Amino acid sequence: MSRYDYSCAAVVVTEGVAEVVLTATGKGQRMGPDYWTQFPVLFEQLDADEQVRVVLLRSGAEHFSYGLDLVGMGAELADLTAPDARATLRTRFLGTVKKMQKTHTAVAACRKPVIAAVQGWCIGGGVDLITACDIRLASHDAKFSVREVKLAIVPDVGTLARLPAIDGPGAAR
Repeated sequence: MSRYDYSCAAVVVTEGVAEVVLTATGKGQRMGPDYWTQFPVLFEQLDADEQVRVVLLRSGAEHFSYGLDLVGMGAELADLTAPDARATLRTRFLGTVKKMQKTHTAVAACRKPVIAAVQGWCIGGGVDLITACDIRLASHDAKFSVREVKLAIVPDVGTLARLPAIDGPGAAR
């Protein structure tokens, strides 16, 4: 048995199964700065670990994930999308979005099968995350929502690119 130490997830590898339990910050397993920095490194390590044959991704809380931690990420996102934002701010914002995209791309790029076990709410970034997985299993109480539209932002961390391939273009719309 081996362990990985990250603040965004508790990971234990037993008999070839890496169980990744989300321990993100705040209410509802929100995805804060540590998540966006650590998760790609974690999945690169799991991909390279010869003991790992499959990855099980789940939440240790009542809900899978409420998605992006807007408060925790406020410093990285504040004033960067304002209509009068200058090129420097917009370039920094683009870098933040690319870092966030890289997080879920690392999950999708993992050569080991990644299975998401979803219970409760799976919102926004949580949907982005599970679309990067190979298999998604949902409990009877699982509920999904892409809330970015209600916040007037584009869900550009994976859902738009991956969901049509999973559900088909009509269902994704």
